[in-house]
Amino acid sequence: MDNFSDIYSVRDLLGVGAFGVVLLVKNRQTGEKSALKIINKDTLSVRALGILKNESKIMKSLEHSSVVGFKRIFENERFMMIEMEYVVGG
Repeated sequence: MDNFSDIYSVRDLLGVGAFGVVLLVKNRQTGEKSALKIINKDTLSVRALGILKNESKIMKSLEHSSVVGFKRIFENERFMMIEMEYVVGG
C-alpha cells in the first residue's frame, strides 16, 4: 500500500468507535472527498476480521440511493481501511 498521506489529506474527524475512527479525507489526485473508516486490526479477532472482509464484499456489490456507497478496502499490517462515499450530514 502507498503511504496514506500520499493518497489522502485529512479534513476532519467524523466519528470514533470501539475499533477505530472515521475520517473525512480528500483524495490528493482526484480532489474527491470520502469517509475513511480506519480499523485497528489488533482489536479484532480472526473471526471478526473475516466477517468484516465479507461484509465489505457485500457492500461493494450494492448500489442503492439509501445505502452509503462503498469505494474500496485496503489494509496494511496494523490497519484495515474502508473508503466509502461521504454523505454530508452523517
